[in-house]
Amino acid sequence: MKEKATILDVAKAAGVSPSTVSHAISGKRPISADVKRVIFQKIRELDYRPNLFASSMRNRETRRIGLVVDEWSNPKTAELHQLLSRKFSESGYELIFACSGVDVERGRNSLYAFSTGLVDGVINMLPQIDHGEAELLCGTVPVFTYQRDDSAPFQLDYITGTRKTLDYFLEMGHSNIGYLVSTTRFFGGEDPTVRFFQEYMKERGIGVCPSQIVRGEDTTQGGETAMEKLFSAHPVTAVFTGNDLMALGVYRWASKHDLSVPEDISVIGSDDIPLGELVQPQLTTLNYSLETSANYTVEVMLAKIKDRTVRLAPCRCTPELIVRSSVKSIKNNL
Repeated sequence: MKEKATILDVAKAAGVSPSTVSHAISGKRPISADVKRVIFQKIRELDYRPNLFASSMRNRETRRIGLVVDEWSNPKTAELHQLLSRKFSESGYELIFACSGVDVERGRNSLYAFSTGLVDGVINMLPQIDHGEAELLCGTVPVFTYQRDDSAPFQLDYITGTRKTLDYFLEMGHSNIGYLVSTTRFFGGEDPTVRFFQEYMKERGIGVCPSQIVRGEDTTQGGETAMEKLFSAHPVTAVFTGNDLMALGVYRWASKHDLSVPEDISVIGSDDIPLGELVQPQLTTLNYSLETSANYTVEVMLAKIKDRTVRLAPCRCTPELIVRSSVKSIKNNL
């Protein structure tokens, strides 16, 4: 039987010290790209398999962060995950993913599994599980619940986004507006943007019927289905949606009904996914800075690993309205 290669074998073959090999693998200290390339080449040639579990037991750390999510279908969510992975890597950590879908028990199991020594910290992005439950499931492992953690208040400013959307619609002459509401943005609770929409319109002397507000699944099909329900009860000239996939569902609904965006229906989305620039007409949407979200998440997680009782200053991410060509001015038609 062939003897297993050791870290000393790799170091000798690469012409470096064992500690340099260790740092190249763990990412704890920066190693030049050329040296790292040689080290990993020798690791493959020698078939060296480091015992990461034994190492983590000795050092009481794994240099891994667990990320539990409910879906990967939204391109903006996937983009955030990639950005987090890169930023944690720059800090010497590897991001480990678990996707539970809509199965809340599976999500609980993933959080619990990560707490058994697999990772140094956990990021909970499951809308179905609040921070208190996530802390119980993760036990002694520090956890950050994205957007719902009082010890590190992070807020995507949906109210300001809604205001910017409505300001632009009214500026373009639209007052008969529908809202397709995300079902996961405030899972299990009241979405404050709904009340804001109603109060904003009321302050301007514009009534809003209950039929102008429809909750829909955060998918293209969900947007199409919600738009059918909205328009059959209350034909509108403009509609805004909880995310861009729903907005693309409005495009599809309009096409099936021989209607045109923006000639017949003006549309504004939220998220600024790449597809929004590829469809015709290009989608007007809200852009929430992923850089801000990722930087704060990494800052919080690393701080909690050092001191799980730490409290951080709040962070608010205010969106920018990206104006493209999916909204038509009807001011001259009034």
